[in-house]
Amino acid sequence: ETADSLERLLEYLGAGTTGYSTAEPPVAVLMLDDCAVSGSPGDALFAKMTAEAAFVFDDAFWGLIPPQYGGAAVRAGWLSFKDQPRAVWPKDPNYLLFRKTLHRTHDRLCADAGARTCARWRASLFKGLEEAELQRLARAAVLDGLRRPFAPLPAGDSPDDPAPAEARPALRMVPEMKDLARALLERGFDVWTFSLSGQHASLEAARLYGLHPSRVVGLRNKILNGALTAETLNPVPEGYGLAEGVALLVGRTPVLAVGRPQDAALLDTDDGDGLRVLLAPTGSPAAAAGRAKGWVVQPPLSPVREPQQPAAPKPAAPGAP
Repeated sequence: ETADSLERLLEYLGAGTTGYSTAEPPVAVLMLDDCAVSGSPGDALFAKMTAEAAFVFDDAFWGLIPPQYGGAAVRAGWLSFKDQPRAVWPKDPNYLLFRKTLHRTHDRLCADAGARTCARWRASLFKGLEEAELQRLARAAVLDGLRRPFAPLPAGDSPDDPAPAEARPALRMVPEMKDLARALLERGFDVWTFSLSGQHASLEAARLYGLHPSRVVGLRNKILNGALTAETLNPVPEGYGLAEGVALLVGRTPVLAVGRPQDAALLDTDDGDGLRVLLAPTGSPAAAAGRAKGWVVQPPLSPVREPQQPAAPKPAAPGAP
């Protein structure tokens, strides 16, 4: 059903069809995290930043780590290993404590506060970084994530830690979604992607699909003198922020939107003539609700297990769009 619906969309709305306009081509929106890609570019970047202790560790940073979520332990670990040679970090118990505690802080805070607050908090930790440096880290995180085994990475305070935290650095391109993006672009569609991951990580992941940086909308930090601040900008691409982002940044109703149950605000932008594809288990309540709205339900696509090695992408323009 999904393939037939997409083929009809490409046939009747693409370049060369009646009513097609290069000035206002039909819009398609593909959600990025756990949709166009398997995994989250934001998770991959956070894992790399933590592994490399690449944050700007000043008083403002420590003020962002709530004490009730282990802020003191994270800081104590960092203070104890920060002057050690990087080569010894993997065996330094203080480094291992820092890595474990920061990942556990992230997961506990996100479980308590929800996806929107979690994403804004995580983005705030990038404050003080130059845009070019964060873009470099994001590019390395995405390419490294494609090569890693597609499974959580234990982050324990010792090799035999019975209760390690989890890092999630792995990513995979989804062949079906890459083929869809290519077909849409070849047929003259204006293809966008939205992501609750930070803008810089989103840019690098979307580049693998051939999307223009101006069509990538992640969670954006305010920039001051070339460096990120802790302040994030609206719209936040989650919930009502998705619909707001489409209205403000795209300016037209998508004829195609592909997303997960948590992206219902995007799928609800249909004006009655578009195609909405919901990635959800066939027998789930979300699938039943989607069918009731006329959406096409597609079971989630299984991640590719083998490592992937794409052609090296050109560096993204910092902070684009």
